[in-house]
Amino acid sequence: MKVTALLATLSLIGTGSTTPPKPPQAGSLSPRTAASPKLTYFDLSKAESFGPAQSWNEQSDRETEIIPSAVSPSRVAVIARALYLWLVFTPLLSTALPAAWSPAFRCNLWYPLVCWTLARGGAAWIKWAQWASTRPDILPEQLCAQLAKLQTAAPAHSYAYTKQEVENTFGRALEEVFQDFSENPVASGSIAQVHFARYEGEKVAVKVRHPNVAKQLSIDFRIMRWAADVVSVIPGLSWLNLRQSVEAFSHTMTGQTLLDVEGNHLALFNHNFRTWDDVKFPKPIVSSEAVLVESFMEGRLVSDFIGFDDVSLVGDASGSGASAVVVRGRLPLEVAHFVVTRGEDLYLQMLLVDGLMHADLHPGNILVTMASSNSGTVSGKTQITLVDAGMVASLKPSEQKHFVGLLACMGEGDGDGAAAHVLAFSDAQTCASEACRAEFRLAMRDLFMSRCRGYGTNIDLALVLRGVLSLVREHGVRIDVNYATLVMNALCLDGLANALLPDYNIMDAAAPLLRAYAKLESFTSNGKAEGGKGNGLLKSMGIPIAMKRKRKHDAWVNERLARIDPSDPGALEERRKLLTKTF
Repeated sequence: MKVTALLATLSLIGTGSTTPPKPPQAGSLSPRTAASPKLTYFDLSKAESFGPAQSWNEQSDRETEIIPSAVSPSRVAVIARALYLWLVFTPLLSTALPAAWSPAFRCNLWYPLVCWTLARGGAAWIKWAQWASTRPDILPEQLCAQLAKLQTAAPAHSYAYTKQEVENTFGRALEEVFQDFSENPVASGSIAQVHFARYEGEKVAVKVRHPNVAKQLSIDFRIMRWAADVVSVIPGLSWLNLRQSVEAFSHTMTGQTLLDVEGNHLALFNHNFRTWDDVKFPKPIVSSEAVLVESFMEGRLVSDFIGFDDVSLVGDASGSGASAVVVRGRLPLEVAHFVVTRGEDLYLQMLLVDGLMHADLHPGNILVTMASSNSGTVSGKTQITLVDAGMVASLKPSEQKHFVGLLACMGEGDGDGAAAHVLAFSDAQTCASEACRAEFRLAMRDLFMSRCRGYGTNIDLALVLRGVLSLVREHGVRIDVNYATLVMNALCLDGLANALLPDYNIMDAAAPLLRAYAKLESFTSNGKAEGGKGNGLLKSMGIPIAMKRKRKHDAWVNERLARIDPSDPGALEERRKLLTKTF
């Protein structure tokens, strides 16, 4: 352990000290100077004061502002970090073979070891674990259950560092800024941790960036780029395009370290959803690059309801080992329906209307607030809150057009149309020759014939999108980063629906909206409208009308779900009919 700690320290030589300097004594701080961190105070009543949205790949352009030495970390730092990661990952890799052979060893020992290892790997590894925990469709449920612990329980930094960072940000003693401040964080993620506090008489959440997180990321991605370059020259593995994946992921992570950008995004989301009374975002109050003060939001994480508390080994009918899980307390059906349908509405509003997409829509970033009567029946107001707006995608009209076009073609079972939209996912398309395009179109046609026959056929969105991505890799089709974000969010939404509401098909539910958008797009493209302002006006009127109809239908279903008596013999069939009914 001492060797590991020493290597962790050495890995930051040349990129800053791992131990923060002692903070000044309370009351000894001088007034803020020009060299103090820049503070932004938010007034949500003045939308014109908000900055423009920055897609996460654009945020990374500011990397040298916060870590000037990140451009060229020292060789000692890179070597030490590589050795540290090797030591951390060695126990995991050396026990992989026994884990493959023994289900009991795998579930009870190896999966917890995976979680422990990734937690100590640092921000990049924790972020991957957070994403992976939402994908029980491609990873074992028991592993997802372990990784889900890192949604809000990643390693935390000390209160002394939090206090120092806050005081450096405000230029005053912490006690002068906050009337109360919890020493223990209520949650810790890959980039920052959250403390509850009281600011100007209001309960708030204070997000504080972890020490040296950006510097560590810079070193980790240098190592990952080197590993990707090695893999790319191995015969048969160059098709993986690991270098491009690492570059995109590095942009993602670097962008999230800028908490002032997150504050601006929260202001924009609050403005865009200001008329939605059952969908909320934290209100930003004041921010710097390393500290964000935002309104306190009530609720429970949706991930709390789709995890697994215990894992035990049982025998299946064939006598081989199989895993069984004890599922945490489920949401009442009508609340689960509300969370999924409003989550879908959020996604479609961002995609079809706003052009500003929250790029991290996993269940660990969604809170649900509900009230229950003494009888256990849910009553009162139910709402969802989206947190952690560090990653967004600011969509161009062409990106909206082609991604919605892909979804619409999936709904119509049109493989050729879907291929045309995917080939437009990059202005610098690598699948440029007519032969390559023809082969891709044929492959997409075959995929749709076997897996995607259109609305009303219970389209498995995740299965189809994974099939599309597989063909993209196979045929060397390039897709730009915002499209990748939209795909990942669609997969998160589909995973949420499958976990909370298995009988609900999000493609069928979105059919009227997707068809309305496609008709409006066709209408304006065929010259029946003058484009530009006319195009925007049509969509700004037509889409909200279709969305209002969907909301009314969802509320109708929700009301009837709440009335069903679970003891009724026909309750399950009645629920199924309601959940599969479209407006």
